[in-house]
Amino acid sequence: MNIVFAADNHYIQHLSVTLTSLLENATHKDKITINIIGKDIEIKNKLFLDQLVQGYGSRIVYKEINPNLLKEAVINGHITEATYYRILIPNLFEADVKKVLYLDCDLVITADIWELWDTELDGHALGAVRIYEYVNDGRVPENATYFNAGVLLINLDKWRSEDLTRKVLEYIKAYPDRLLSWDQDALNGVLYEEWVELPFHWNFRSQLFELNSEQFPFVEKRIFEESQSNPSIVHFTTNSKPWHYMNEHPYKNEYFKYLDNSGYPYTKYKEEAILKRLNYILFGAGLKGQTVKTRLEKKGLRVTGFLDNSPSKWGSVIESLPVLKPDVDNIDFDKNVIVVSSQYEKEISEQLIQSNLKPNEHFFNDIDNLYLLANQLEKKKNRR
Repeated sequence: MNIVFAADNHYIQHLSVTLTSLLENATHKDKITINIIGKDIEIKNKLFLDQLVQGYGSRIVYKEINPNLLKEAVINGHITEATYYRILIPNLFEADVKKVLYLDCDLVITADIWELWDTELDGHALGAVRIYEYVNDGRVPENATYFNAGVLLINLDKWRSEDLTRKVLEYIKAYPDRLLSWDQDALNGVLYEEWVELPFHWNFRSQLFELNSEQFPFVEKRIFEESQSNPSIVHFTTNSKPWHYMNEHPYKNEYFKYLDNSGYPYTKYKEEAILKRLNYILFGAGLKGQTVKTRLEKKGLRVTGFLDNSPSKWGSVIESLPVLKPDVDNIDFDKNVIVVSSQYEKEISEQLIQSNLKPNEHFFNDIDNLYLLANQLEKKKNRR
């Protein structure tokens, strides 16, 4: 079995988790080859990955991208060289390799990967898990189904015989404005009739843990509930990841369990100390504001007051905190940050922007994104 990952030096920690969960739960480890596509991966990281994979009795190989393959590639803004790695996989293997499994690095695998590997593709270009709730917006033809590209079982013979790499690259060149989800959109744009649907539990995305079967009517209730309670692959698809301090993903502990098992040296929650030095002012003193206050304080963060647009609340005290008029000019944003905690999130955001405040810097609509603030403060510190 050939399994392919695309990684760089910044993602070695998360790749370590995915590899450890994969290999700990796989049978026939000696028949698994891990292929890493990456550019300029440091020697120390390669040595660590070598030891990790070989410790399970598996094999690891590093694949280099031929720069000539990307001579005419569109690279600008959100379209980077790494955008193309999945598309170029068929060019990285000899003709005797008929099939590979591509996996993103932000996964936890809880089942035997051989069960997925043995899926029949029946002549299709690839197997993938459908994004059922996809709403057509021009990225694929009307009524076409759409798949997530984080787990792909790829039929290399089909790709070679129909020159699909060239067709996908041409699609990117012709329609760069359609690529809202990078190469995933390009793959769907070309292969919308050439893929087979894999069982739902082989790529269970973070968003789906927050829903119940009634809120997700696209699949049978039993299938949804079984996949949610026992996913074979957990895919951390949202901006908030288990390695972020505020994240509350149900598989957060599993992530750190496999990280510890991997032996990768790490600092847990690098942003925690930075976040705890700040004060948090909640814009919205209703029930949502009180809920956000509880969650922040549960994490040890200091909430100092509420802002509210309702004059009737000004001067009152809610949960021992003052409710103030939203006069943001007097706030020191080196020490304070605003969290929008109201059902009128859009309107309040526009109000704050009109006051020259920047989203995800001076104010946040989602406390899961506070890690962005920590990154910014760390960069400012390093520039001094």
